[in-house]
Amino acid sequence: MVNQTSRLDFESHVSPLRGVTQGASSVIGDALDLVELQTRLLREDATSCVQQAKPSVVGLVVSLGLLLSSLPVLGMGLAELLHWSLEWPLWVCQLLVGGVFVAVGCVIAWMCVKNLKTALTAFSTTQREAAANIAWLRQTIVRSVRGT
Repeated sequence: MVNQTSRLDFESHVSPLRGVTQGASSVIGDALDLVELQTRLLREDATSCVQQAKPSVVGLVVSLGLLLSSLPVLGMGLAELLHWSLEWPLWVCQLLVGGVFVAVGCVIAWMCVKNLKTALTAFSTTQREAAANIAWLRQTIVRSVRGT
């Protein structure tokens, strides 16, 4: 009976620990590849976002600069003109002109902020790809743990 058992070839058999480490290293390698690809995609999206946002930021800065520098001079001039031509009290004319200037400035600023929000949607691709990559990585880890 002792001679009836077959000999096991221990040298050609891969130990369970070695199989787990090989699987783990494979998953880690894939995860690192995903991180690298995700970083490249993020860099591309950031570049696109900056390129799209530059005109809006410049427009916003210019409009704010114009508003700030022209309000005192034009406001006082228009208020004096209204006071002289309509014979309204000077304070009423100043409030009216100031209100119009603020309204125009707010409209310009709103349009520029709206364009900036549109430019920031460039990161939607990065978010979508990151979610897909994480789902794939989770599925791969679950499959490797279950042994399927």
